[in-house]
Amino acid sequence: MKLEVFSRYYSFAIILLCCSFTQTFAQPNIYIFGMGGGNYIPMKNFAHFLNELPNHKIDEIGFNGSVGIKYAPSANHIFLISSEIINKNASFSGGFLGATWNFNVIPIAIGYQYLFSNEESNFRPFTGINISYSFIEIEGEYYSDTPPTPNDFTKRNKFGIEPNFGFNYKLVERFFLVTEIKYRYMSDIEFWGKDVNLSGLIVNAGFQFGLL
Repeated sequence: MKLEVFSRYYSFAIILLCCSFTQTFAQPNIYIFGMGGGNYIPMKNFAHFLNELPNHKIDEIGFNGSVGIKYAPSANHIFLISSEIINKNASFSGGFLGATWNFNVIPIAIGYQYLFSNEESNFRPFTGINISYSFIEIEGEYYSDTPPTPNDFTKRNKFGIEPNFGFNYKLVERFFLVTEIKYRYMSDIEFWGKDVNLSGLIVNAGFQFGLL
């Protein structure tokens, strides 16, 4: 009798252990990631306008960061949602007149990625596309006898499209190095009576962790 009870508990324990082992080493379906990198956003139209002003400066190259979550319904298909923050600066000064502007861009994106190679491979390149909605806020400070008007502090929102490619590299189980190169296209906004374009190239690298 005791041997029979022991055998039942032993069998139950083996089943639990096998389930735990399978869950631990199974391919996860949900990932979180965080990345940082640089961007090249020349704001060409606005830069051309600043060229007409004395002592002008514009940050064409800047830094950015992003976080997000991915869902993998199968080994080669990924759906994601992410948020990013980008800051650009521009200024001019001359005599009693000058200004500095901060362009803050926060895109929220949903996207799709296709992963090449099989899920057992450590190195997996991908290509994809995102659709983004960017919250754009412009903060300015002016140095002149004319005080700023409400229109000097502007907020604009724009849709964008982001083709991208990159790769995932498995460092250890469930922990990955991830990179991406993407180009975000957005139509112009109008600021200070001038067209401003915030489209540009973005390069990111970071880490990804498989949750479930």
